[in-house]
Amino acid sequence: MRPYKKLLPLGLVLSLILSTLGGTACTTPSKGLTTHSIASGSPDSNRSVADMLADVSQDVGRVSSEEGSGKPRICVLEEKHTSIVGQFEIALMLLRLHERYGLRDIALEGLTKDKRFPSVRWFTDMGGPEDVELKNEIVVGLLRDGEISAVELIAMVFPDVVVHAADDSDAYLVELSNKAAAAGSAFLVKIGLKSVRPEHYAHLQQLTQQKKSRELGEYVISLDPWAQAKYEELKKDKITSVEEMRQSLREIQERAASIGAELTDQDRAGMSEAIAFFDAAEKRTRTMVETALGVGGTPPFVAMNVGAAHTAGIMRMLRDAQASYAVLKPLSLEQNLKAAELGHPAFDRKNKSLSVAFSGKGLGSFLDGRRKPPPSSGEAWLQSEGRLRFAAASLARGAGSEPNFPSPELKKKIDALDEVKVNWTTVRKRPNGDVSFTASVLTQKGRVNISTVCGMPKGIQTFVNRKRNTLEQLLKEVRDDLKNEPGPREEPKKTPVVEFVTPDVSAAFAVDSTALENIRITG
Repeated sequence: MRPYKKLLPLGLVLSLILSTLGGTACTTPSKGLTTHSIASGSPDSNRSVADMLADVSQDVGRVSSEEGSGKPRICVLEEKHTSIVGQFEIALMLLRLHERYGLRDIALEGLTKDKRFPSVRWFTDMGGPEDVELKNEIVVGLLRDGEISAVELIAMVFPDVVVHAADDSDAYLVELSNKAAAAGSAFLVKIGLKSVRPEHYAHLQQLTQQKKSRELGEYVISLDPWAQAKYEELKKDKITSVEEMRQSLREIQERAASIGAELTDQDRAGMSEAIAFFDAAEKRTRTMVETALGVGGTPPFVAMNVGAAHTAGIMRMLRDAQASYAVLKPLSLEQNLKAAELGHPAFDRKNKSLSVAFSGKGLGSFLDGRRKPPPSSGEAWLQSEGRLRFAAASLARGAGSEPNFPSPELKKKIDALDEVKVNWTTVRKRPNGDVSFTASVLTQKGRVNISTVCGMPKGIQTFVNRKRNTLEQLLKEVRDDLKNEPGPREEPKKTPVVEFVTPDVSAAFAVDSTALENIRITG
């Protein structure tokens, strides 16, 4: 599922679909499906399923539901994997399902049946009872940066939630080569070539001489009306299901055969591989449905968190099983919101269990080793990142509130963080209130010294006077802020990068302490 670039926009369209495996999928209401608008109101155990789901999705989602008598009731939360805003909206819906209606079981795409959801004891054991709010802020910060998902946040905050592996182990390993990813583009060009006439030669030669590869391919495709219509259909910025994409590729394949397009063995092999990928995706869909149906979880719902490309197939299979189900679509997906999305390089790293941070331009990039780790060891860098953020927030706040900073109590709490060992001789409170320190931090490749400058941009008094937020309020506030980000996230131009740690604390990290000498955060 790695992103890729091709000469034609069709290659980019297919890339967007595959990089999220349905990040822009279609959920067209079928016969018997009722679309409910968002409703307000307080939760009530006597509410109908429709009313409960309207309550859960208020201001963050849209509900399409088909009520039935089957058990269990399946609540499908669909996502665009690259959307950070969408992850916040899913987290809010899962939070409400848990707190108001007793959700305990979540079936998760991407967690294959040969694995278990990783232990989150490192997070639950961090700090003491007085640090619950700080830990909520830390985990929301990790979600904001794209390091974790909505389901991970819920599992870290609520130990009673069980996350079930719902993906097919073999089918999940099926990936596309660049050849397969470009197959649709290649076939449409070959179809268009059958319509080339002498009057087209001059323009073709001109585009070739100008090395305008994309324009050349589009021109050739435009010479065949069928190919042009298919091209226009596929490049639309719309939601597309696994089944629809596979059908489109098969139609292109059949059209090429029917007109005698001159295809190479490489063309044919690429198209076969592309179709096999979507066949595997449908197999994964079936495994997800079977997992959710087999959970037998706590009423009233079992949740499924999946990429939106799987939704149409999931709905069909649940209807066939005569199960009750509902689909919750984040508003950001409904509105095709582009703000705060992970770019393709960041999402590619996430697929490889690496931090989304650009190399040398974010804390996670210093900790993950910049390589694809063994599947079972992908948690070490994230645990260290969470603990170092906890230490940075605690020190930044302590600098403004403790007369004998750092106090013995603060030192004891931070020393309990196994993967992060602060060198207390390096701790300095700067004149402006910032704190600098160096810590030995466990990474994917062993321990490394990470230097940090942390502080409170609005000052300690703002923190003291601020209203304490519930987790739901915090998620909503950060979601609203993210919606103002201008489009997909780009690589920072300058280093060190000042990162969000909590709503009141920011920090910059580096492996060389001299890189932080001119960093100023507070004031």
